[in-house]
Amino acid sequence: MEGFIKNEDISNHLIGIKSNPFVYCTAKPQDRERLEQEGWEFVPSKRITKSIRMKRQKSHFDVFEDRIWALFAKMKFALINVDNQCQLQYANGLTKRIDVCAIDTEASIIVECKSAGVRKKESYQKDINELIGIKDGLRQAVHNLFPEKPKVAFVFAVNNIIISDNDRARLREGNIFLFNEADIEYWEQLTAHLGQAAKYQLFGKLFAGQDIPNLTYRVPAVKGKMASGQVFYSFNVDPYDLLKMGFILHRTESSVDSSEAYQRLINRKRITDIGKYIDDGGYFPNSLIVNIETKNSNLQFDLAGNIAHDSETAIGILHLPQTYRSLFIIDGQHRLYGYSKAKSKSHHTVPVVAFHNLPQEDQASIFVDINHKQKSVPTNLLRSIMADFNWGSDDAGLAISALKTRMMSRLNYDDSSPLYERVILAEEKNTEKRCLTLETVLKWGVPTKTGYFGKIKNKKLIKSGFLTDTSYEATLDKSLLFFKRCFSHVEDELKEQWDLGSAEGGFIAMNN
Repeated sequence: MEGFIKNEDISNHLIGIKSNPFVYCTAKPQDRERLEQEGWEFVPSKRITKSIRMKRQKSHFDVFEDRIWALFAKMKFALINVDNQCQLQYANGLTKRIDVCAIDTEASIIVECKSAGVRKKESYQKDINELIGIKDGLRQAVHNLFPEKPKVAFVFAVNNIIISDNDRARLREGNIFLFNEADIEYWEQLTAHLGQAAKYQLFGKLFAGQDIPNLTYRVPAVKGKMASGQVFYSFNVDPYDLLKMGFILHRTESSVDSSEAYQRLINRKRITDIGKYIDDGGYFPNSLIVNIETKNSNLQFDLAGNIAHDSETAIGILHLPQTYRSLFIIDGQHRLYGYSKAKSKSHHTVPVVAFHNLPQEDQASIFVDINHKQKSVPTNLLRSIMADFNWGSDDAGLAISALKTRMMSRLNYDDSSPLYERVILAEEKNTEKRCLTLETVLKWGVPTKTGYFGKIKNKKLIKSGFLTDTSYEATLDKSLLFFKRCFSHVEDELKEQWDLGSAEGGFIAMNN
């Protein structure tokens, strides 16, 4: 283990040092001139008074190597080499200096880095042939560190270098992956969004079609057929196992594969919010849509026997591929990766609808149908529905939001109310008079800061509001009376304006 650092010993500060293109030092003020002659630059600092802070640009080699090191550290590999002086013994008495080596119990990566100060063409035939010749020895060196004998992938990473066609072909023959600046940038971007879960995507890239260690997966499933004749399978699966099998082709990836990709990059905030939702007991009853990709034309599906039922579907046990990059996520990537952000590693299962060996254009078509042609629930309707779910909730914030929504609904349906049929609560047609959206009225008409409904902290009502009563029902009645009188006063005093709504010349009873 000499020359390696454990993941738990890698601090954010250390990652920051590796990610920074500059190195820093503290020196005596009298040494400033000498250091500047050596290429150091003075860094002004109000905190340091008795000494000075200096910085110097790292070499492009060090910047590139440190960048890849920091990437793997953020992916939470169990062991990473301390620096580029790490040696792996590939034969008796023979060692190889490793630029970056990231080792995990499941899979590991050895990276050879090449960099140039300016973009140029270069041939590395000698280096590539040497790496191919000692691959088996390096793999054995990694296996000696871990009894689990993790898979080992080899990456030839280049910066500012155009590799010759012969070198590319030799790398492919030697099963060595070529990563350029665009590839590294993609994995950095993905890791910024997914954190450690980006490692699953990387494994899918490097070990596509290879067995996933310690994974056997047979699931009870229903086999059916779409109207188009396309066969599908419906089943439940542990999301953490699906993360290992699953793969997403993002349009931002620089590989040739991504030219036909249909997925946008995962949104970090969205999956973080989903992770919190899962930790709070939330779940998703709607299915993820995936495509199972295998070399064989058939999936193993064992019929459950003579079970009487009245459906054209079949019941049985589906054998899922136990390999990396075997399930392509068509829809539901945020839901799936939300589990990687959940703190509670509970035994959740997620529903899945799976197709088999769908052409990529058909996968893209399904993605477009789901995300474009399928109409989403309007915000106003969603808020109206949630008011029923959250009425009287133990969470005071949710309960008061439901109260305000129900109040506006009553004012809209009460024919004696000045707001009678003036508010769009669901999917009503917008007219010059019915032009107030529920979302706008709640945001600007009765915002939390008005104090009408009290002060909330940690989901509890800690201070009563002007309209707070003995119960939510009583508060609703009191609020209806108050707002009805307020709006009636405006309607009575400015009748002509009120009736105009959003028509020409109107400016009171409208969103704006």
